[in-house]
Amino acid sequence: MEEELVLPKGVRRWISLGFAIKKSKITSVN
Repeated sequence: MEEELVLPKGVRRWISLGFAIKKSKITSVN
């Protein structure tokens, strides 16, 4: 996960949001 540290803070936020959305969608579907 070292690559994430290289990405800008803004990009990391979008990635974290994306994972959160995916997790929420998966949990809601289940």
